[in-house]
Parts: sequence; structure tokens; C-alpha cells
Amino acid sequence: MRVRAPETTASRDSCRGSNCPHYDSERDRRPSFRRMVADGTIPEGVAAADGVALHYVDGRLARVVSSRPRAKGWRVTRAGRRAVERRLPTRFLG
Repeated sequence: MRVRAPETTASRDSCRGSNCPHYDSERDRRPSFRRMVADGTIPEGVAAADGVALHYVDGRLARVVSSRPRAKGWRVTRAGRRAVERRLPTRFLG
């Protein structure tokens, strides 16, 4: 199953970049997001596993928290023709 790139809108109040929720719960979601970042269909961005919240302050990612002990947030960037994931420090809220 191929996932289409989402329609995007710009507003001065929105956070920049792409965002992928449920990064670990749908079989095609992670590879589709990575593919779209790698080929430039969508901008670099962040991803969050189920149970993870990305907390923004003034349009900047301030912290990543989770209600699940092993769930993480990710920064996904482009390097040449590849997508590169970097795990974000994630605080388990217990």
C-alpha cells in the first residue's frame, strides 16, 4: 500500500516540517514517511510512536513525552537520497 503525500498549508502559527503520528502502529506508515522525506515529497520532520506527544513552545520542539515505556519520538532528515532517523530523548511519564 502506498501512502500519498498529505496536502499542506502554511500558517505563521504552525510548526515547520512534516509530522508523522502512529509511526510504529501501521505497517506501511514508517517506510512511507521515510520514502517521502528521502525523495523530497515532504519536508524533513518528526515522527511519534503511539503514546508519544511532541510538546512545542513558540513553534519549537521543547520536549517529547510518552505514556508507554518503550515508545519514542524521532527526527527524520534527508541525507542525499536517504532518510535518516535520529531517536529523540523521550521522557516516560509513568
